[in-house]
Amino acid sequence: HGREACIERVVTALAGVRERCVLISFDETACRLARAMSGLPIGWVLQHTPDAQLATLAELAPEFVFCDFRRLSAQGSLPEGPWSWAVYEVRDAALARSLHARGVALVETMAPARLLAELGLPVPGNP
Repeated sequence: HGREACIERVVTALAGVRERCVLISFDETACRLARAMSGLPIGWVLQHTPDAQLATLAELAPEFVFCDFRRLSAQGSLPEGPWSWAVYEVRDAALARSLHARGVALVETMAPARLLAELGLPVPGNP
């Protein structure tokens, strides 16, 4: 199908909600094309540690960097740039707090109710 055709279809399907969308991919070339073809913000999903991809990350300068928390070093600050960090596979509040202290702006979890409860935040649907 090709990257261009896929990106074109995705962008067309986003009509009406573009202002709430970020196009993300593990594929660096697809990220570059998505930005050029759509003007939408992009998010690059790292397949390796950030340090192993730092030069490309700095050159690509996505609006968001997505990374499995297990690919991050155990401590220290994360590489800074014009992006926001979005870390996934976060399952507990201690890890979420630790990541936030290191500069992570967004977390993704497969256990949202548990994470919200541990953070002392209201869980939708629970009185």
